[in-house]
Amino acid sequence: MINIEKYLSPAAITQIKDEIMDIAGAEVFFIGKTNDELIVEQVQVVARGNDFMVPVVEEAASRSDVIIHNHPSGTIQPSSADLMVAQQLSKLGVASYIINNNVDQLFVIIEPFPKQGELRLDIPRISQSLQPTGVVAKYLKNYEHRPQQIEMIKQIAVAFNDKKIAVIEAGTGVGKSLAYLIPAIYWSVQNKQRVVVSTRTINLQQQLIQKDIPFLKRILDIDFQAELVKGRSNYVCLRKIETMESNSESLIEDKLQQEITTLINWSKTSRDGSKSDLNFIPNSAVWEQIASESDTCQRSECEHFQRCFVTRARRRANQANILVANHHLLFSDLAVRSIGVETAVLPGYNHIIFDEAHNIEDIATDYFGLSLTRAGIQRILRRLHQGAGKKAIGYLDFLASKLMILSNKYHNQELRSIFDSIENELIPLCEATIELNNELMDNIAAFVTENSSGNANEIKLRITKKLWNSLPWANAIMDQIENFIRLVKQLSGKINSMLEQLNDINLRLPKEVNSAIVDINAQTNRLKTASDTIQKIIFNNDDENARWIEVVARKFGHSTIRLRIAPINIAQHMNDLVFQNFQTIVMTSATLTIANQRNNDEFYFFATQVGLNLIPKNRILTSTIPAPFDYEQQSMIAIPLDIPTPDSFQFGDAISDFIFNSLQISRGRAFILFTSYGLLHKVYQRLESKLSAIGIPSLRQGELERHQLLEKFKTDKQSVLFATDSFWQGVDVEGEALQSVIIAKLPFQVPSEPILQARFEAIERAGGNPFMEYSLPVAALKLKQGFGRLIRKKTDIGIVTILDKRIIEKFYGKTFLNSLPKTRIVTGPAKFVLDESTNFFQSCQQRNNQLFYRED
Repeated sequence: MINIEKYLSPAAITQIKDEIMDIAGAEVFFIGKTNDELIVEQVQVVARGNDFMVPVVEEAASRSDVIIHNHPSGTIQPSSADLMVAQQLSKLGVASYIINNNVDQLFVIIEPFPKQGELRLDIPRISQSLQPTGVVAKYLKNYEHRPQQIEMIKQIAVAFNDKKIAVIEAGTGVGKSLAYLIPAIYWSVQNKQRVVVSTRTINLQQQLIQKDIPFLKRILDIDFQAELVKGRSNYVCLRKIETMESNSESLIEDKLQQEITTLINWSKTSRDGSKSDLNFIPNSAVWEQIASESDTCQRSECEHFQRCFVTRARRRANQANILVANHHLLFSDLAVRSIGVETAVLPGYNHIIFDEAHNIEDIATDYFGLSLTRAGIQRILRRLHQGAGKKAIGYLDFLASKLMILSNKYHNQELRSIFDSIENELIPLCEATIELNNELMDNIAAFVTENSSGNANEIKLRITKKLWNSLPWANAIMDQIENFIRLVKQLSGKINSMLEQLNDINLRLPKEVNSAIVDINAQTNRLKTASDTIQKIIFNNDDENARWIEVVARKFGHSTIRLRIAPINIAQHMNDLVFQNFQTIVMTSATLTIANQRNNDEFYFFATQVGLNLIPKNRILTSTIPAPFDYEQQSMIAIPLDIPTPDSFQFGDAISDFIFNSLQISRGRAFILFTSYGLLHKVYQRLESKLSAIGIPSLRQGELERHQLLEKFKTDKQSVLFATDSFWQGVDVEGEALQSVIIAKLPFQVPSEPILQARFEAIERAGGNPFMEYSLPVAALKLKQGFGRLIRKKTDIGIVTILDKRIIEKFYGKTFLNSLPKTRIVTGPAKFVLDESTNFFQSCQQRNNQLFYRED
């Protein structure tokens, strides 16, 4: 007989007994935390009844923990399933016990594992892998020795060993990905601690998953697993597919039936059930009807659980050492993780590497805030009920039709009563809510349009105390919003009552009815969340958040309306959810530093943006690692000084003339980057036909998908691309296809943006200068990003032309120029600048014996 007190402390025994009694002796699963003698001192419930899932334990348990569960039968011999789970968890250093309900008998399947200190990285050995005599050089085609890359790998290894936050600006061409992947892999495998690598762009994710990680798996002397993690909504839900297969006519409009049939057939043969496995882009209205959603997922209770695409992806992720995700998914995970690990998006992890870290503030602002749209509310309501011509569709209509059949079959008056309630109360109430939503949003759009200035197509109105106290707002909007909230609460309340009535009926309902109930319940909860979100945005008031309304006019149909709330400062959020919860954090990008900052700290702005100023300085490592390029030989900055300033009405015509002349010199091969679509459109209209006449094709952002536009630009090596925001960063064009980057204006953000207004006011309240402390640093970093499009490898050459002479004539211009890589700067009249541009290309041609003026 095992002495149970050698394994469980008296306090743990009492806690386990209480939990089992609370659930009337049913099965309960615990994670036990052991002391230095490996005795369980305290326990945490992770599942009750049939809700146990290995992934949940894998997320919450650590080495030397114990998974404990009771056998209500009193027989504590392990089943084959118990043995299989125990074996799986033992790989993580987690032991397994079975107990009886009285907690006086115990069966030890796996003994507890000794506590183990973390194994430090061998920095000389790891950095050797990137040396000329190392394994990377041996197998990498066109290997280049980069001292900068070796410096970076050492910095990151130190961060892992000492649990530091490493902030590393690493210039283009350093080889950041291998420099952080190699130490992350060794640390994860040695210490059984998962690492998340988070990026902003799909391009970088694809590079990591399709190129860098497979290469390292092939050459490193260590076995590891890596997995690209996608959001749940990228996967199809098999329960929904099953319902849709036999009931699509009740849930989908007639015009979309062919597409839903195609998707149903695809789901039966799909490799991974994700949208990336499709050879077409599905209609969003169709996909959302079959996509996996966290609030409609039945998890282990679903009959499709073992085959579920999300479950299978989650299992792969749980086996991985390295997870590759995008910033949006990571911050989504951090946001939900703060309210409970059971709802987390990613499996548990200990360390985070942020690549493209300069985007953190923008993405975190979105995810730590809330938004609500007219279309979002309509989608919820129309999934419940939609009058599609003569045929009504939706979950309520579907449920009503099934209940009518059942009530007739079983002569059940309760079912008939619920059917009557749906038909006579819920559906009319749903229709009234749809109508009031449109009426309310139209009135909000009209109010915002009348009370705002700005772009006629997109208007934003900040919600302030002044607005709340205005009579027009109170009279036109507030009463109607309150009515809408009341109506939403009435509808959701009545649906909940109907579902409770249905649950109380002692009748086994068909599978498709239970499936509809799951979806109706989810939509009802979303309605409540929408109501709460409106309350927080419209009626609440605090100094920590900005609130505003966005209206985008459309040629046809209703305007797009979005209500938003976002934190003015993300620093405390980052501290609470990231810096305090994870051991090692790496933040890297080619653009993190700015010249002329406070205390000569080039990282000062980034640090205050993301909350590093709240962290003890001895926990932070900062490093600036330059690009391995000879910018003075490979590039030039050209700034014409006789072009009018951007506020002049002559500016658009003047830069059009200069751009045309400049493109003749470079023979196309250019990005022309703008800060607004208006100026882009004006210049494009003036130049497109003239450029075409001299054999230079013009591409314009918006004509094709971003990746298609980029591939077309790379293929046609004399083309020029007119682009705005998204092409300032995350775009990689090597070689002669890109030899000129023309920047129309310094990239200052629009000061009327509500979130910027709120941030400026907060800086002023603290006694600061919003322009110097925020506007200028943000613009300097963006210009640095734009400059970075040009030189991507050691053989690249080109000119960055800046058509905004404020960079020379204004006092703040030095901040821009001193933040860029050191290279020759040419200023003067346009003719002189163009002549020097010609001379630059000719000298490059002579120096490198490279033909730039060839006949294609």
